Amino acid sequence: MDLARFAVITGLFLTLLFFDRLKIAPGGMVVPGYLVLYITHPDQIFFTFLLAFLAYFFVSRVLMTRMILFGRRRFTVTILTGAVFSIILESIFYSVSTYEPFIGFKLIGIIIPGLIANEMLREQSKIFVLSSIALVTTLTFGFVWSVSQIKWSLSNGPVDVSYYILFIGILLLSILVSIYLLFYFKWENYFSLEQKRRTG
Repeated sequence: MDLARFAVITGLFLTLLFFDRLKIAPGGMVVPGYLVLYITHPDQIFFTFLLAFLAYFFVSRVLMTRMILFGRRRFTVTILTGAVFSIILESIFYSVSTYEPFIGFKLIGIIIPGLIANEMLREQSKIFVLSSIALVTTLTFGFVWSVSQIKWSLSNGPVDVSYYILFIGILLLSILVSIYLLFYFKWENYFSLEQKRRTG
Protein backbone atom coordinates (compact mmCIF):
# COMPACT_ATOMS: atom_id res chain seq x y z
CA MET A 1 0.00 0.00 0.00
CA ASP A 2 1.38 3.44 -0.90
CA LEU A 3 1.71 6.08 1.79
CA ALA A 4 -1.04 8.30 0.37
CA ARG A 5 -3.64 5.58 0.82
CA PHE A 6 -2.17 4.66 4.18
CA ALA A 7 -2.46 8.28 5.36
CA VAL A 8 -6.09 8.57 4.29
CA ILE A 9 -7.05 5.20 5.81
CA THR A 10 -5.18 5.93 9.06
CA GLY A 11 -6.80 9.37 9.32
CA LEU A 12 -10.21 7.83 8.61
CA PHE A 13 -9.70 5.15 11.27
CA LEU A 14 -8.61 7.66 13.94
CA THR A 15 -11.44 10.01 12.99
CA LEU A 16 -13.98 7.20 13.35
CA LEU A 17 -12.60 6.38 16.81
CA PHE A 18 -12.66 10.06 17.75
CA PHE A 19 -16.24 10.42 16.51
CA ASP A 20 -17.35 7.28 18.32
CA ARG A 21 -15.88 8.60 21.57
CA LEU A 22 -16.88 12.29 21.37
CA LYS A 23 -19.45 12.49 18.55
CA ILE A 24 -17.25 15.10 16.84
CA ALA A 25 -15.79 14.48 13.40
CA PRO A 26 -12.51 16.44 13.08
CA GLY A 27 -13.51 18.48 10.08
CA GLY A 28 -14.98 15.51 8.23
CA MET A 29 -13.89 11.91 8.02
CA VAL A 30 -11.15 12.30 5.38
CA VAL A 31 -9.78 15.71 6.37
CA PRO A 32 -6.90 14.64 8.69
CA GLY A 33 -5.54 12.17 6.13
CA TYR A 34 -5.52 14.76 3.37
CA LEU A 35 -3.90 17.35 5.64
CA VAL A 36 -1.08 14.89 6.34
CA LEU A 37 -0.51 14.48 2.59
CA TYR A 38 0.04 18.24 2.30
CA ILE A 39 2.00 18.68 5.53
CA THR A 40 5.01 19.96 3.56
CA HIS A 41 2.86 22.66 1.92
CA PRO A 42 1.70 24.90 4.79
CA ASP A 43 0.60 27.61 2.36
CA GLN A 44 -1.95 25.26 0.81
CA ILE A 45 -3.17 24.19 4.26
CA PHE A 46 -3.50 27.86 5.26
CA PHE A 47 -5.60 28.77 2.22
CA THR A 48 -7.72 25.65 2.67
CA PHE A 49 -8.63 26.72 6.20
CA LEU A 50 -9.12 30.30 5.03
CA LEU A 51 -11.67 29.09 2.49
CA ALA A 52 -13.31 26.93 5.17
CA PHE A 53 -13.84 30.03 7.33
CA LEU A 54 -15.13 32.01 4.34
CA ALA A 55 -17.59 29.23 3.50
CA TYR A 56 -18.66 29.02 7.15
CA PHE A 57 -19.33 32.75 7.43
CA PHE A 58 -21.07 32.91 4.05
CA VAL A 59 -23.41 30.03 4.87
CA SER A 60 -24.10 31.05 8.49
CA ARG A 61 -24.34 34.82 8.04
CA VAL A 62 -25.78 35.08 4.52
CA LEU A 63 -27.50 31.93 3.30
CA MET A 64 -28.98 30.72 6.61
CA THR A 65 -30.58 34.13 7.18
CA ARG A 66 -32.42 33.84 3.87
CA MET A 67 -32.94 30.09 3.48
CA ILE A 68 -34.05 27.19 5.64
CA LEU A 69 -30.90 25.11 5.92
CA PHE A 70 -30.46 22.11 8.17
CA GLY A 71 -29.33 18.51 7.98
CA ARG A 72 -28.47 17.14 4.56
CA ARG A 73 -29.50 20.33 2.77
CA ARG A 74 -27.11 22.44 4.87
CA PHE A 75 -24.33 19.90 4.32
CA THR A 76 -24.82 19.96 0.53
CA VAL A 77 -24.97 23.76 0.36
CA THR A 78 -21.85 24.10 2.53
CA ILE A 79 -19.89 21.64 0.39
CA LEU A 80 -20.98 23.44 -2.79
CA THR A 81 -20.06 26.82 -1.29
CA GLY A 82 -16.61 25.60 -0.34
CA ALA A 83 -16.14 24.06 -3.77
CA VAL A 84 -17.15 27.26 -5.58
CA PHE A 85 -14.83 29.34 -3.41
CA SER A 86 -12.03 26.85 -4.07
CA ILE A 87 -12.51 27.03 -7.84
CA ILE A 88 -12.55 30.83 -7.73
CA LEU A 89 -9.36 31.02 -5.64
CA GLU A 90 -7.54 28.46 -7.78
CA SER A 91 -8.57 30.40 -10.90
CA ILE A 92 -7.13 33.58 -9.41
CA PHE A 93 -3.87 31.84 -8.54
CA TYR A 94 -3.76 30.20 -11.97
CA SER A 95 -3.92 33.62 -13.63
CA VAL A 96 -0.71 34.59 -11.80
CA SER A 97 0.83 31.11 -11.89
CA THR A 98 3.91 32.33 -13.77
CA TYR A 99 5.04 34.19 -10.67
CA GLU A 100 6.47 32.84 -7.43
CA PRO A 101 5.13 31.58 -5.06
CA PHE A 102 2.06 30.67 -7.12
CA ILE A 103 3.71 28.21 -9.51
CA GLY A 104 1.96 24.87 -9.20
CA PHE A 105 -0.33 26.10 -6.42
CA LYS A 106 -3.47 24.11 -5.69
CA LEU A 107 -5.76 23.60 -2.75
CA ILE A 108 -6.30 20.37 -0.83
CA GLY A 109 -9.22 19.22 -2.92
CA ILE A 110 -12.34 21.24 -3.56
CA ILE A 111 -14.49 19.50 -0.92
CA ILE A 112 -12.12 19.76 2.07
CA PRO A 113 -12.95 23.43 2.86
CA GLY A 114 -16.66 22.60 2.77
CA LEU A 115 -16.21 19.63 5.09
CA ILE A 116 -14.38 21.76 7.64
CA ALA A 117 -16.97 24.55 7.34
CA ASN A 118 -19.81 22.08 7.82
CA GLU A 119 -18.27 20.77 11.03
CA MET A 120 -17.93 24.34 12.34
CA LEU A 121 -21.61 24.88 11.55
CA ARG A 122 -22.53 21.67 13.35
CA GLU A 123 -20.58 22.36 16.54
CA GLN A 124 -20.86 25.39 18.82
CA SER A 125 -17.20 25.48 19.84
CA LYS A 126 -15.10 26.37 16.80
CA ILE A 127 -11.93 26.13 18.89
CA PHE A 128 -12.75 22.54 19.77
CA VAL A 129 -13.33 21.65 16.10
CA LEU A 130 -9.97 23.14 15.11
CA SER A 131 -8.27 21.47 18.09
CA SER A 132 -9.72 18.09 17.16
CA ILE A 133 -8.51 18.51 13.57
CA ALA A 134 -5.02 19.39 14.82
CA LEU A 135 -4.99 16.46 17.26
CA VAL A 136 -6.12 13.76 14.83
CA THR A 137 -3.90 15.16 12.06
CA THR A 138 -0.88 15.10 14.38
CA LEU A 139 -1.57 11.52 15.45
CA THR A 140 -2.09 10.47 11.83
CA PHE A 141 1.19 12.13 10.87
CA GLY A 142 2.97 10.24 13.68
CA PHE A 143 1.75 6.91 12.31
CA VAL A 144 2.44 7.74 8.67
CA TRP A 145 5.88 9.25 9.31
CA SER A 146 7.02 6.28 11.39
CA VAL A 147 5.84 3.75 8.82
CA SER A 148 7.34 5.74 5.93
CA GLN A 149 10.72 5.92 7.65
CA ILE A 150 10.74 2.21 8.43
CA LYS A 151 9.74 1.45 4.84
CA TRP A 152 12.49 3.73 3.51
CA SER A 153 15.15 2.19 5.75
CA LEU A 154 14.18 -1.34 4.74
CA SER A 155 14.39 -0.49 1.04
CA ASN A 156 17.76 1.29 1.36
CA GLY A 157 19.74 -1.29 3.25
CA PRO A 158 20.67 -1.57 6.91
CA VAL A 159 20.70 1.56 9.04
CA ASP A 160 21.70 2.37 12.58
CA VAL A 161 19.51 0.57 15.12
CA SER A 162 18.87 3.92 16.85
CA TYR A 163 16.76 4.96 13.85
CA TYR A 164 14.55 1.92 14.30
CA ILE A 165 14.18 2.71 17.98
CA LEU A 166 13.21 6.30 17.12
CA PHE A 167 10.64 5.27 14.50
CA ILE A 168 9.09 2.56 16.65
CA GLY A 169 9.11 4.91 19.66
CA ILE A 170 7.18 7.59 17.77
CA LEU A 171 4.75 4.97 16.47
CA LEU A 172 4.15 3.56 19.95
CA LEU A 173 3.81 7.06 21.39
CA SER A 174 1.16 7.89 18.78
CA ILE A 175 -0.71 4.70 19.66
CA LEU A 176 -0.53 5.36 23.41
CA VAL A 177 -1.61 8.99 23.06
CA SER A 178 -4.52 7.91 20.85
CA ILE A 179 -5.65 5.28 23.35
CA TYR A 180 -5.37 7.70 26.26
CA LEU A 181 -7.25 10.54 24.59
CA LEU A 182 -9.96 8.27 23.22
CA PHE A 183 -10.62 6.02 26.20
CA TYR A 184 -9.10 7.43 29.39
CA PHE A 185 -9.06 11.22 29.15
CA LYS A 186 -12.07 12.69 30.99
CA TRP A 187 -13.59 14.64 28.14
CA GLU A 188 -16.78 15.04 30.16
CA ASN A 189 -14.93 17.21 32.67
CA TYR A 190 -13.52 19.32 29.85
CA PHE A 191 -16.96 19.80 28.32
CA SER A 192 -18.47 20.81 31.66
CA LEU A 193 -15.69 23.35 32.30
CA GLU A 194 -16.05 24.73 28.77
CA GLN A 195 -19.82 25.03 29.24
CA LYS A 196 -19.38 26.87 32.55
CA ARG A 197 -16.82 29.21 30.96
CA ARG A 198 -19.19 30.09 28.09
CA THR A 199 -22.17 30.67 30.39
CA GLY A 200 -20.10 32.80 32.77
